[in-house]
Order: sequence, then structure tokens, then C-alpha cells
Amino acid sequence: MKKLEKLKNIEFLRFLFIILIVFGHTIHYSVYKERLFIDFAPYLKYEKCVVDTFLCVEYFFIIAGFFLFSHLKNKQDNTMEFAINKFIRLWPLLAFSIVLFGVLSLFHICEFYTYGNVLNLFFLFTVLPSGYPVNNPSSWFVCALFWCSIFLHNAYRITKPKVFNFTLGLFVFYAFTALLTWRNGDIPGTHSRILNGISGACLRAGASLGLGYFLGMFWDTISEYVKNFKIKNKIKSGLFFIGVSALEIYIFVFILYHSIFYRIHFSNDILFIIAFCALFILFLCKKGLLSKLFENNISVFLGKYTFAIYIMQEVGFAIEKPFIWTNKAFVYAHPYINILASILICVSIGVLSHIFVEKKAVKAFNALVAKIRSTSGLSGGGVVFAAPKTHWGYA
Repeated sequence: MKKLEKLKNIEFLRFLFIILIVFGHTIHYSVYKERLFIDFAPYLKYEKCVVDTFLCVEYFFIIAGFFLFSHLKNKQDNTMEFAINKFIRLWPLLAFSIVLFGVLSLFHICEFYTYGNVLNLFFLFTVLPSGYPVNNPSSWFVCALFWCSIFLHNAYRITKPKVFNFTLGLFVFYAFTALLTWRNGDIPGTHSRILNGISGACLRAGASLGLGYFLGMFWDTISEYVKNFKIKNKIKSGLFFIGVSALEIYIFVFILYHSIFYRIHFSNDILFIIAFCALFILFLCKKGLLSKLFENNISVFLGKYTFAIYIMQEVGFAIEKPFIWTNKAFVYAHPYINILASILICVSIGVLSHIFVEKKAVKAFNALVAKIRSTSGLSGGGVVFAAPKTHWGYA
């Protein structure tokens, strides 16, 4: 588990899920949030079908929890070091998005929410019940990830392992139960609520981070066995490969199909959570067709843009509104081209932000912290370990 950079197929899943999120937000933005096309049949149809694209956020939390377990197991850093690296990895793009919204507001493209954005800079949006609107509502995920990861890191360091695991297990059970019962089986939308005195955002983050932590523990137990597992008989080996491949494809198609095209008749999002966990373990095993097919450097190349696309998508929506969405004649005539263009704009902004802002900012922050440590004579060699380039949820 120390060689996290080799989980290339997981990078493909992350990129795929961010595209699903942008697609879902595009429909949600045009129909529900801005109410631009509340009478347009194609968008109304998709708006009812894409709700589970927002569950991809849970998948990101689970992946982050998986790498959090590996970090806690292998890295003996204190919580302050962990928090600093978390801040370095997550804050620059969040701040950059807020700056861009400020610039856009000068041209009357969007309104600028000063108080909410200040809270957002401290990762407090939806973590604390403020009631102030923000320009980047998608950042609730980053805020919850930041504080919940720090909390879990500190709890792990000050608590005996058995006590920590037992307590975390109880919390995961409670959190998922609270989330699922609040909206009759639906998890999306609960992040903006206060459930039993706890932020819904923190419940979602804590539940899925904890689940990912236990997946990491499970994988740590079986990884060597899986690695050394071989079937010498060629026929049995072929049948095993076909069986595992069929299972991978089925779960993959199940998640993708029901996230975009159709809502299953009995609504309970825990089915998707379980399905993703199964797919995640299968991809870690790398014994089937899909897990082998996506185990390549292209997946890593795509995956490195995931965080930037996620955090910058709201900037894309703000820019698109006066130039694309208000041209209703074009939208009615070419609804699917409009959706594709919207997604491409968000992805392009994310890619450019990663290249020209995220990479440079993280490098500059790491250099600054290393210099401060070196001059102050702190222990640990004066260097803050950098976040892995391909796993933004882990940092």
C-alpha cells in the first residue's frame, strides 16, 4: 500500500466520476438552481435521472479514507503536520476560485458573497451552520474533507487502535443510518442540513471516510494473498478471469447506468455505496478485464486533473450562464451539444487551473514551509512531505 502511485485504475475511476458530477451539476444548474429550463422536457427528464451522479462525492470520500488508513499506518507525523499538508493541497485552488468569482462580479457576470466566501476560505462552509451563501457551493466537499480528515488523524494518534476502530465503526453505522433515514434512502442533498445537531456535510464525510478506512484495513489484510494468488491450470485460470471480468463489468455498468439514465424503483443509496466498495476492491485486485484495461499511464494523466475540475466547475457554470445558457433558442435547438459544451468548458478551466495554479501553488507553499522549518530549527529534517500527485483525497 506504500506504492500508491501504482493504483492507476483508481485514477480512471476518479476522472470518470468527476465527469459524472459535472454532468449532474450541469443539469441541476439549468433546471433546479437557476430554473432556466423548467419546462424543457429533455432537461426535466435528465434532472430526475441524474440524482445519483452526486453520490460520486461519496466515492471520493471512500477513496480518501482508504488512503488515510495507509497514511496513518505508514506515516508517523503529528496532526499539525498533517493539517498543514492538507491545507497546502486543498486551499490554493479554493482561494483561486473565490478570486475569480470576485473578478467576474466586477463585470456583473455573478454576484459576490463576501461573508460566505470568507468562511469558505477557512473550510467552514456547511461545516458550521452559517446560513451565508457562497460562490462555490461544490466546495462543501473540500471543507468537510479537510476538517473530518484532521479529526480522524488526531483521534487515531491519541486513541488505542481497538478503541478507535470500534468507535469509528459505530459512527459510520450511525452516520449512514441518519443520512439514509433523513431523505428516505437518498444521501445527496443532506450536506446542507443539520442532522441531530451534526452538520450533514460532516456526517457524509465522516461516514464515507470511515468506510474507506475500513476498506484500507481489509485490503491491508488480504493484499499479499491476492498478490500471490495464482491458478496454474489454464482452463480454470481462464474461467476465473472471465468470472471476475463479468463481475467487474456488471458492477461498473450498474453504477454508471443508474447514475445517469435511470432511478431504480426502490430508493436506497446504500446499494450504490456497497457496489462501489466491491468495484474498488476488484480494481485493487487487478484480476479482471476492466481493472487491467484501466491500469495505464493515461488513467494517471486524467486523474491528476480531478480535483481542479471539481473545485473550478462552479466558475465554469458562472461564465457559461450569460454566454450559453441565456441563449435559449440555441439550447432548445441543440440541447445535447449545449450540455457537452458546458462539460468541456468546466473541464478546460479545471485543466488550466491545475497546470498554472495548483501545481505552482503547492510547490511554492511546500518550499515556504520547508524554509520556515529549516530556519526555525524544527525537527523532522525541515521538510513537509508533499501530497501524492495522483491522490488529492489522500493529502
